[in-house]
Amino acid sequence: METSRRQIIASVTVRFSGRSSVMQARLQSKAPAIVTVRDFPQTRQVTSEWRVEIDGRTFHLKEDPRPEGRMQAMLVEG
Repeated sequence: METSRRQIIASVTVRFSGRSSVMQARLQSKAPAIVTVRDFPQTRQVTSEWRVEIDGRTFHLKEDPRPEGRMQAMLVEG
């Protein structure tokens, strides 16, 4: 697997719900969040094996990006 560092500008939207899986993650000090990035050819190459670093904090992708209009959204956990 090629290891390269790529920088993609992202905005982080944290959406919590009352689902038991989200509540359990919060109790274990994990922070589920939705990361939204612009839809570019480079962002379409992102897979769930990637990690995202935002403000020095590392998030692990839990799913491949899914299209949302002109954006790509993905569930992450940090």
